[in-house]
Amino acid sequence: MSSEVKYQFTECEATPMECGSYQIVQVFDNGDAEAWEMENYKGGYEIDSHMMPNCVSVILKAPENGSSYYDDQVIRLSSDQVSMRVGTMKMGKSTVPVVKIVER
Repeated sequence: MSSEVKYQFTECEATPMECGSYQIVQVFDNGDAEAWEMENYKGGYEIDSHMMPNCVSVILKAPENGSSYYDDQVIRLSSDQVSMRVGTMKMGKSTVPVVKIVER
């Protein structure tokens, strides 16, 4: 289920991140998505909501190629892709990194 974006974005200089896979939690109306970094969860690739405290939450910017994310989707970066931190989002009391997946 999509939801309206309710956050404040702060841009920063793009810096590479180590994470190579994410699981989508929810997709916002603008195409951005809240996701969990998969490398921080050591139990495999399926994450249930009760496991959330063990995972790092990020916002993935909407893909520029016209595709879209969907809830519970697992994103695994290919060897020619990299995650770049491009800012932060203030969502309620939390501040999370904003990540854009780009070609190397």
